[in-house]
Amino acid sequence: MLETEIDKKTERWAGQELAKIWEIEVYEMPQFYRIDWQLMKGDETIGFAEFKSRKYTYAQLEDYGGYKLDLKKYVYIHNLTESTGLPVYLVIRCSADGLYAYKHQKDNFLEIKHFPITRFFKSYRNIKNDAQPAVMIPMNLFKPVNGRYE
Repeated sequence: MLETEIDKKTERWAGQELAKIWEIEVYEMPQFYRIDWQLMKGDETIGFAEFKSRKYTYAQLEDYGGYKLDLKKYVYIHNLTESTGLPVYLVIRCSADGLYAYKHQKDNFLEIKHFPITRFFKSYRNIKNDAQPAVMIPMNLFKPVNGRYE
């Protein structure tokens, strides 16, 4: 991913907001780690988080059918949850709407979640047929980041 300095500043701002609102510590993961943040309360890791910023509003993402996440990233998030038993939050910043979080956690007994798989294009690259598989996460699974994490 071609991450700009503005992207990193936005990510750091979001981590600070999350820490303040959820009253937790948000630690940036090392470069080339596949997840952005480790979330801690005191000495206890309470989860992990991935941050994404989009130029669409929440309503526009609803109209598009949900949030598209690269299938490779989703598989990593799912495997991290399965292997640690800890939730992984997908925190998104929607244009003019603030922060929202989807909590991916180990499935409850007999609860099976399968998201539709689609494709998306990497708009910043000029490569023919530059499309990747992606999962479509319904927007109703994202909750505003305005209170305690749950």
